[in-house]
Amino acid sequence: MGGLSAFMAPNVKKPENVKVVVSDRFVDEKGKPIEWEVRCISSEENEVLQRDCIRQVPIPGKRNQYRQTVDTVLYGRKLAAACTVFPNLNDAELQDSYHVKCAEDLIVKLLSVPGELAAYIDYLQEMCALHILPSEFLRLPIKDRAFIIASIQTRIDSEKKAAREAKAKAKAPHGRHRRR
Repeated sequence: MGGLSAFMAPNVKKPENVKVVVSDRFVDEKGKPIEWEVRCISSEENEVLQRDCIRQVPIPGKRNQYRQTVDTVLYGRKLAAACTVFPNLNDAELQDSYHVKCAEDLIVKLLSVPGELAAYIDYLQEMCALHILPSEFLRLPIKDRAFIIASIQTRIDSEKKAAREAKAKAKAPHGRHRRR
C-alpha cells in the first residue's frame, strides 16, 4: 500500500501558475511590459468549457434533424478567460473601462491586435497540454472527438484566410486591400 501514497490527493503536485508577457502593449510606469499570471485548468474545467460551446444546428433539408457543432471561437475565449489569473478579467472596473460585461469579451478587447489572442490561446493550450495521442483520441466519446475535429478545421480555415489576406495585401497597389 505504501506505493499508493504518491497518488493520494494531498501528495499530488499541483501545476504552478506561470508569469508571461502576453503583449508588449501593457507596460508599467517605467515602460516595462507587464507579466500576466496564467494557470492550467483542470480536465473537469475543460470539459465544462467544451460542453458550453457545443451547439445544435439544424441539418438543411432534413426536418427536425440536428447536428452538433462546436463554437471554437467561444471555446478559445472561455479558455483564455479561465486560465488568466492576472489581470483579473472579472474585475468590474476593468470590464467597465472596455465597455464589456464578461471575461470572455474583455479578453478579446485586451488582445485586440490581430494575432495576439490566437497566440495567447495557442500558448495556453500548449501550457495546459491540451493535445492528445491518436489512441487516446479514439477512446474519447464521439462529442469530444467532434469538438477536436471542429477545432482543427476552424484553425485550418483561419490560417487559410490569413494567408489569402496576406497574399491579397501583397498584390494590392500601395498596400491597400481591394474591395470585394
